[in-house]
Amino acid sequence: MGVKSIDDEHKRLFALASAVPPGLAARSSIEIAAFVEAAREHFVSEESILRSSGFPNLHEHRQYHLSLTRRAEDLTTICDAEENPIKSAECYDEIVSFLLDDIIRGDTAFKSFLQYHGLQTMAREPGY
Repeated sequence: MGVKSIDDEHKRLFALASAVPPGLAARSSIEIAAFVEAAREHFVSEESILRSSGFPNLHEHRQYHLSLTRRAEDLTTICDAEENPIKSAECYDEIVSFLLDDIIRGDTAFKSFLQYHGLQTMAREPGY
């Protein structure tokens, strides 16, 4: 993406996502909970950078993050109640997929904004 702090968070999210399948195989929901919490923290961090940079669509992007978080929480509840391990794994895969989709597609608009306005350097400074 070009913003170090966001790139680092994305790497962490991918690492946490890769721990989900082995956790599911062991019938553990700890890994998915850690992934969802890290995604929630990432959204807050990202929104802080967008606010500092003057991103004009912050409200819409924040609403998108809130909808993803709510959906992840709802699906986690459904997945936790699922007795069939195959269906449970499919359910958790959906959570990971749509949250990672935000990284790939949802962040494109503000990446372009930061690049266009030359704000990527500012967004990399400590404290953002």
